[in-house]
Amino acid sequence: MKIAMLGFGNIGAGFYNEIKSGYKDIEIVKALVRDIKKTRAIEADKLTLDYNDILNNPEITAVVDVTAGEASVKLIIDALNASKSVITANKMAVALAGAEFIDIAREKGVNFYFEAAVGGGIPVINLFNENVRPHRIDKVIGILNGTTNYILTKMSDGGLEFDQALKLAQDKGFAEPDPSFDLTGRDSAYKITILKDLLFDYKCGAEDIFCQGIDRISKTDLDYAASINYRIKLVGYIQNFSSGIDIGVRPVFLPAAHPLAQVNNEYNAVYIEGAPIGEIMLYGRGAGAGPTAASLIGDLLRIKRDGSRGFNVAYARGVVKKSSMPPEMKTQSNYFRFNVLDVPGVISKITTIFEKYNISISSMKQDISNANEPAAVIFTTHESKSSKIPSMIEEIKRNKFIINEPVWYKIGI
Repeated sequence: MKIAMLGFGNIGAGFYNEIKSGYKDIEIVKALVRDIKKTRAIEADKLTLDYNDILNNPEITAVVDVTAGEASVKLIIDALNASKSVITANKMAVALAGAEFIDIAREKGVNFYFEAAVGGGIPVINLFNENVRPHRIDKVIGILNGTTNYILTKMSDGGLEFDQALKLAQDKGFAEPDPSFDLTGRDSAYKITILKDLLFDYKCGAEDIFCQGIDRISKTDLDYAASINYRIKLVGYIQNFSSGIDIGVRPVFLPAAHPLAQVNNEYNAVYIEGAPIGEIMLYGRGAGAGPTAASLIGDLLRIKRDGSRGFNVAYARGVVKKSSMPPEMKTQSNYFRFNVLDVPGVISKITTIFEKYNISISSMKQDISNANEPAAVIFTTHESKSSKIPSMIEEIKRNKFIINEPVWYKIGI
C-alpha cells in the first residue's frame, strides 16, 4: 500500500517513524510540506511543494493529513475528488466540513476517517460510530484538551497561579507559544461539535456554541472548589433533553467523586450516559505524537483491510433529529466571584440585584481585607434560570466598587 502525507511536523514525524519501523507493507512515498529546505526525518526526495505530485500519482491510494487549521478543508476535498481515501487528525477541518467529506468519499468510492481528530489515542470516534450511536444518549461530557487540564491540575494540586502553570505547560511542550486556541476553549469546541454530529442531526457549528475558557480561573476559585469537595475541569458537553440539545464548553465544578474529576495532567476522558448502555468512560492520553499516530495508523489499517466495503458510517443520514434547547428552559447552580473594593454596602447591593433577578443565594464567603482595599466575594446559588445571569452580571458591574470582570462558573453537570 502506497500513501502520502500532508504536513510533516511533530505528529507527522511520529507517524512516519511508526510506519517505517513497523509496517513494511505500507510505503509513504510523498509528503507535502511548506518548506522543502527544512531538515526533517524523512528522505529529501519524498518531500514536495506541489500537491499534484500526490493527486496525480495513481499508485497513492490514501492520504494522511497531519496539518492544522481551516486550510486543510480544500486539501482533503481535492484528495477525495482524486479518488484517494483520507485520514485526518485535523479537528477543525472535520468540524467544518465532515459531512461534505463523507459525501464526496461515498461518491468516489473511497473512504474518510478521523479517529485522531478527537481524544488523541482514545478510540472515541469509532466507538461512537459502532457502539454508541444506536442507543439513546442522554449526556456526553469530555475533558478534551490536555493543555488546559494540565494547567488546572498544576494550579489545584501544585498550588501554582495561572501564569506559572501556563509557563510550566509551555516548558514541557503541552502548550503552544500562543496557547489562546486551547485556553479559550475553542479547541474543545471543535471536538465536542464532532461528537455531536456523530449522534444527532442538529445543525450547530463550533462557532455557534457557548464557549468559556480557563484564562480567568484563579487559585482562589480552585481552592474554594476543593473546600466544598469539588474540582474545576474544562469540559465539552452535550446534554440531550426532551426539549432539545444543550451543548457547550465551559469550566465546571465537578463533585470530587465524579470519574472526570479524577482525570489529571495532560490526560483526556469522555464520559457517556445513556440507555440501555448506562455509564461509560474512556480515558487516555489526548495528544502527542505517539497517541495521535496510533489513531492514524488504526484508521489506515481499516482502509487497508476493508477498502470501500467497510465504509465509515459517520455523519450518516437518519440520526436522531434535534433542535436547540430553549434558553429560557436552561437552569443551573452557579459560582460567582466578584473582586470588589471593601466599602460599606457592597454585599447588600450585590444581594439586592440577585434578588431582583430571582437568583437564590446558597452561600456567601468574603475574604478578610482592610477597608478600601480589594477583596474577593464569592457566592454560590441554588438552581436558577441561566438566561437571566448575563443581565444580572451586567447590572452588578455598573457599581463602582466592582474592580474587574466578575467570574461565573457552573456547578455540576
